[in-house]
Amino acid sequence: MPDITFTDESGQPRPLSSYRGTYTLLTFIYTRCPLPDYCPRMNAHFAAVQRGLKTEPLLGRNARLLSVFVRSEFDTPARLTAKAREMGADPPSGTS
Repeated sequence: MPDITFTDESGQPRPLSSYRGTYTLLTFIYTRCPLPDYCPRMNAHFAAVQRGLKTEPLLGRNARLLSVFVRSEFDTPARLTAKAREMGADPPSGTS
């Protein structure tokens, strides 16, 4: 995969290579979802993965969950932070 750079929820650039050496799981979501049944379901699945990783210390310590927001005209760093909070993401542990 190419080493693309994302902007994280604090507005800082984050190259994909910064996750090298970890299990990195990606999901692509919208903060303004055009599919009202699909997006909440995908968010719930990713939240379940996050909870599961917390029960597996070795795996959880080496795993990173990345939600990639695909509409930059709406998905500002402030909106991403709010959405992460709304979804119950846990950025300090790296499982966000």
